[in-house]
Amino acid sequence: MNSKGKFIKNSAIYTIGDLLPRLISVFMISIYTNVNYLSADQKGIVDSIMPITSIFSTLYLLGLNGALNRFYYSDKDEEKRKVLISTLWIFLFAYTLILSVGLILFGRGLSNLIFKDIPYNPFFKLMIVNCFFSTFTIMPLTLFRMKEQAIRFGVFNILMTLLNVGFCIYFIVFLKQGAAGNLNGYIWCNFVFALVYLVVTFKDLSFKFSLPILKESLKYGIPLIPHAIGGWIINASDRWFLQQYKGLSEVAIYSLAYQIGSILDFLVGAINKAYVPFFFKTIADDKNNARTIFEDILKYYSVLILSLGLGLAIFAKEAILIFAHSNIYIVAYKIVPLIAVVSIVHGYYYMSVNSIFYTKKTNFLATVTAISAIINVVLNLILVPKYGMYAAAFTTLIAYLFSSIATYIVAQKCYYIKWHWETIIMNMAVCLGAYVISTIDFGNIFINITYKIVIYLVYISILFMFKILSFNKLLYYKNKILKK
Repeated sequence: MNSKGKFIKNSAIYTIGDLLPRLISVFMISIYTNVNYLSADQKGIVDSIMPITSIFSTLYLLGLNGALNRFYYSDKDEEKRKVLISTLWIFLFAYTLILSVGLILFGRGLSNLIFKDIPYNPFFKLMIVNCFFSTFTIMPLTLFRMKEQAIRFGVFNILMTLLNVGFCIYFIVFLKQGAAGNLNGYIWCNFVFALVYLVVTFKDLSFKFSLPILKESLKYGIPLIPHAIGGWIINASDRWFLQQYKGLSEVAIYSLAYQIGSILDFLVGAINKAYVPFFFKTIADDKNNARTIFEDILKYYSVLILSLGLGLAIFAKEAILIFAHSNIYIVAYKIVPLIAVVSIVHGYYYMSVNSIFYTKKTNFLATVTAISAIINVVLNLILVPKYGMYAAAFTTLIAYLFSSIATYIVAQKCYYIKWHWETIIMNMAVCLGAYVISTIDFGNIFINITYKIVIYLVYISILFMFKILSFNKLLYYKNKILKK
C-alpha cells in the first residue's frame, strides 16, 4: 500500500479507535447526570478537575511526547530509536516521581489558589496521582502513532476506555464515592495500563540513557510548553472561570455541552494522529509530490469535518433529551453548535501547524498561542460574570479563530500547501443555511428527528450537486481504506 493509502486507512482506524471510546463514554452521561449518584455540584467538581488535570499533564510531559514525534524518524537506525525512547522514559519516571511527591506534600496552597470550592484532600491529591500514572500511558500511545501501528493504538484506546468506565461505575455506583470515585476510576485504569504498556513496549527499550538526546529533546519540547499551556487556556480555562463566577452547577451543564460538541474534536484529533507521521514521512520519502498529496487530503478533510459538525449541531437537543437524566441539563443543547464550530476551527489549525513543526519554528507557536490565551482570558473576565456559559463558548471560539488564522498565515510561508478556500466557504454557507432551517421545533421529538434527518440528507445531496463531493472520489478513498 502506498503512503497515501496507508494514511487514509490509518485515519479510519484512529477515528474508530478514538470515536468508539467517546461513544462508550456517552453511556456515562446517564450516570453523571443522575442525581442519585452525582449531584450537579459533584459533577461540577469532576468537570472542574479534569481540565486542570490536562494542564498538569503538560507540565509532567515537558513536551517530550512532541519530541518523540519529531525525532523518531530523524534516524533510521533502530538501536538509536531505542536509545531515544529509553532516555525519555527514564527521565520522565524520575522527574514525575519527584514532582508528584512534592505536590502531594506541599501542594495545599496551590490547590486553594486553583480551586474555589473543591477541597485539597482528597481531590488535589488524587489528581496528582492520576497525572503521574497517565504520563506512562501517553508516551506509549505516541510511540504507536509514530510506528504507524494504528490498529494497536485503537485497540488499546478502546480497552482503556472500557476499563475506565468499569472502574468509574464501580467507585461511583457501587461504592457511592461520588466525585472522588471518578478520579479513583481514572487512577486505577492508568495504573493498570501503565504496567501493560511497559510490557508491550519493552522490546522498544534499550535501557540506555543519553544526555545529548535528552538535551536535544528538552530543547525541542520545552518551548512547546507555553504553546500547550496557552492551548489549555483557550480550550479549558472557560470551565475555571465558570467555577469562579457561576458555580459548579453551571460548570456541569457547560461540560455536558462540551462533551457532545467536542466529539468532533476527538475525530479531528484522531485524523491528526495519522496525519502527523504521514506528513513527516511523505516529505522525507516523496518531497516532490508531497504538496499535491497534502492539497488533495485537505480538500476532503474539510468536507468531512464540516458535515460532521453540522450533524452535531442539528441533533444536539435530541441527544441530550435521550441521555441526560435531569431536566437541569437540557439547556446545554444551545451551546453545542458553538462548540462544534470550535472543533472545526481546531481541525483547520491541525492541518496548518505541521508545516511549522516541520520547519522547527516552534517558538512562533508559543507567541501565537500566548496572544490567543490573553484574548481568551480578557474576554472571559469581561463576559463570563454576566453571560456565563454562553460567553465561555464564544470566547473560546474567538481565541481559536485568531490562533488558527495566524498559524495558517505563517504555515503557508514556512511550507506552502494550497487550500481550496472557494469550496470550503461554499460548504460553510450551505452548513449555516441547513442549521438555521433545522431549528424549527415541532414539539415532538420523533417528528423533530425525522425532519432533521431529511435536512441533513438534503445537505449531503447539495454537496454532490455542486461537486463538492463526488462518488468517484469516495470510491477511490473506500478502495484505499480497504486495500490490503
